[in-house]
Amino acid sequence: MDKLAPPSGPSGPCSVGSAEQARFLREAFGSVSSAYNWMREACVAGNVAEVGRLLDTSADPAALMRMCSPKGGTALMEAALHGHTDAMRVLLDHPSVTDPAALMMMVSSYGATALSWASSAGKVDAMRLLLDHPSADAAAMMALPRSDGWTALMSAAHRGHVDAMRLLLDHPSAAALMMHTARNGDGALTCAALGGHVDVMRVLLDHPAAVPAAMMMLRNEEGANALMWAAVNGHVDAMHVLLDHPAADAAAMMMQCSAEGATALMWAAGNGQVDAMRVLLDHPDADAAAMMAVRTPGGMCVLKVAARFASSEKPPGSSTKPCEPLLLLLCRTPVEPQPSVAQVALMYKVVAALCEGTRSAELFDDDPPDGIRDDCVRLLLALGANIARFPQRPVMPRIIRDAMQMASMARVPQLINEAVVSLALTVQQKQRLVALEQQEELREQQVQQQRQQQAEQQARRQQEQHEMYEQMQKQKEMQEQKQKEQEQKGQKQKEQKEQKKLKEQKEQEQGQEQEQEQEQPACACVIM
Repeated sequence: MDKLAPPSGPSGPCSVGSAEQARFLREAFGSVSSAYNWMREACVAGNVAEVGRLLDTSADPAALMRMCSPKGGTALMEAALHGHTDAMRVLLDHPSVTDPAALMMMVSSYGATALSWASSAGKVDAMRLLLDHPSADAAAMMALPRSDGWTALMSAAHRGHVDAMRLLLDHPSAAALMMHTARNGDGALTCAALGGHVDVMRVLLDHPAAVPAAMMMLRNEEGANALMWAAVNGHVDAMHVLLDHPAADAAAMMMQCSAEGATALMWAAGNGQVDAMRVLLDHPDADAAAMMAVRTPGGMCVLKVAARFASSEKPPGSSTKPCEPLLLLLCRTPVEPQPSVAQVALMYKVVAALCEGTRSAELFDDDPPDGIRDDCVRLLLALGANIARFPQRPVMPRIIRDAMQMASMARVPQLINEAVVSLALTVQQKQRLVALEQQEELREQQVQQQRQQQAEQQARRQQEQHEMYEQMQKQKEMQEQKQKEQEQKGQKQKEQKEQKKLKEQKEQEQGQEQEQEQEQPACACVIM
């Protein structure tokens, strides 16, 4: 890029807003708006000289500093985002800037200040420059939220920038922001737990102005606390920070329910986070039986949540097998003196899957982990089922027949039979559902074929209409051309007739003149 010098007037460089200046910008940048892109590139690269040159040669430096980012950010925001403090000083100290505080308090299209941009990227030096500037209102900048309610503190926490967090928390006005919540109710601790940023969480919880118990029990509009967000994403270390904190009421935190009535254990089970489930179930303050007994208003318990995950496809990139959360819960389910039909039916379904092995009974996509098979079989034995003759690798219908033949339970024989019948009905229902799904797929294919045929017919009709239209246009053009030629021919003939008539008139006039000339000498002779 060739650097152009600004045009000069009688007394040096042309004045701001002059016609010469606007002409120079058009010649230098192609258009005045292109200067904004140049300014953005200069701020992103930290090119101090280019930033100063663009401001000095701009017809409107203030507008140039306001508009340079597709996200509605200012030049100061772009420089702060990339940590270019020298470029930030050039912008803040430029003669055209009469109110640096107002420039620092400007917001982007989503309501973020330059401080928010810098904190989200962890640019500590840029943040310090903004907070320590003589004209800065640091407390107002830190307290001003984005359109979603996030402050600079929450942006730094969400991204895991510990040094940026410490810089903000060391400011006297930080204490008022510790319990600030976004529009959806999330706090800074929730943002850090969501990303599993353990160091940030410790900095927040250990701050002198912090109220750890209230921060850990804070729930957003979904009713979710920091523990739930850490559990659903499998951030085990973050869960330990919350549960093992001296001020934590771990039992209450684990039993706290979201707006839908789900606990942290349900959140973890629903997303297949087995390690997070173990942290919750094995914690010294945990009441595993109480957590597993919690039911949502819709009747969902953690076993059903895990069963739903087990019947789903394996998440991309996940090392967790769909069956693992369910098996973990089943192996820890306390044996009741009078187990329910659903519990026994679920046990038989699991054992059937274990015996069949790979790709079996909705639960497994691979062989079960070591020890899980024996645990489930032991649990069934504790319930009183006789599975000594259970086949090794049967298919599902055979499992049902053999189970119905061998079902015997010393304490509740009728119950085990009802469970097996329930399981058989479940399989039949599933087979009917599969048949219905196949019919629906076939119907959908037929509909797609009909739509494709209609689309092809429509395309052919349009093509035919287009060809017909083109043919008509050609005929019309030919007729117009022929008519034009006839008109030209008639005009030419008319012109020729007129020329011939003029020629004849001219010849007559010439003949009359000659006759007159001949008559004049004869008259003269007679007179003489």
